[in-house]
Amino acid sequence: MILRKSQLIFALIGLAIFGSTPAFAVSIFDHFIEPYVGYQVLGVSSVGPGVDAAKLTSYANYSGFTLGARVGTELLDFIFVALDGSYTPSLSTQLNTAGQSFNTSPTTPLMISGPNTKIGLVAGIVVPVIGFRVWAGYNFIDQLTGSSSTTLNGYSIKLGAGTPILRIFSLNVEFLTHYYSKFSSQGGNSMSNPQGSMNNSHLLLSLSAPITL
Repeated sequence: MILRKSQLIFALIGLAIFGSTPAFAVSIFDHFIEPYVGYQVLGVSSVGPGVDAAKLTSYANYSGFTLGARVGTELLDFIFVALDGSYTPSLSTQLNTAGQSFNTSPTTPLMISGPNTKIGLVAGIVVPVIGFRVWAGYNFIDQLTGSSSTTLNGYSIKLGAGTPILRIFSLNVEFLTHYYSKFSSQGGNSMSNPQGSMNNSHLLLSLSAPITL
């Protein structure tokens, strides 16, 4: 850390005096790729109000394995930003009996299982020496496809933390909340859901392997 801070100071001095930074100053940035595999737990979804006769809010829980990767840059082993993408091949959903799912039909649930794709950005900090990380993220693409050929589109936000284990791995936990307000059925045009926005919240437990490039 001391060496990296000294490099930054010299780089700024060089920029002020000579109008350019020394070549070694480039090393204050580390580029990395971080593949990860995880499992979603404690998922709860709500759609309200529902389309059943009692007009109740619908709830569901879901789970599934997730594959993803982060590609980004770390500054002085302290601040990092990255593009984060993930894919859940089969998101299993179990509806309760109080209401109906996010869909246009009052009798047919939207999904039993389907893929979920997310792409977004994360930014965070690294605690010096111990390597513990915390971050926040925003997924500007969040698409969930149901077994009834209905696709939900929206966005999601998340908060995460990770701790290094066995030197080369990181054990992570993320809390995500998804907001789906658009849907398209049978390949049709995307439109607003008449029953209101569908909100999902869950934890993602994952194991990653950060690799410095």
